[in-house]
Amino acid sequence: MNRTRQLFFPLIMFFTMDVAAAVAAQSDAWKADWEKALQAAKKEGQLVLYGSADFESLFAEFHKKYPEIRVTGVFGRGADVAKRLMSERRAEKYLADLYVNGMTTGYNVFYKGKALDPIPPQLVLPEVVDLSKWW
Repeated sequence: MNRTRQLFFPLIMFFTMDVAAAVAAQSDAWKADWEKALQAAKKEGQLVLYGSADFESLFAEFHKKYPEIRVTGVFGRGADVAKRLMSERRAEKYLADLYVNGMTTGYNVFYKGKALDPIPPQLVLPEVVDLSKWW
């Protein structure tokens, strides 16, 4: 029995340390992903927003934190902007980084047109990935 404990305890400790190391590595993996995304955005130099309103005032803090990334946009009525975006996609021009508008256009045009990419794989920051913090 004592011999079993002598073998079992180090095995449990090793397993615990291995799991802890894996969790720590996974919890820090977002930092590399975020840095990679930032570097790509800085290299591109701009974030292109399509929407029904000019959101420039909302990006004041973004400009302060990331001055090397310019926010530009295409703004207009939802249906008009959606028509333009779908025309660009048919021409294999993926110019918009973000589309902000109501749900009707999003559903009727983009969802039905199979033009949406899954959002979760694009999320990086822990406070954004954690669904409990969304609402």
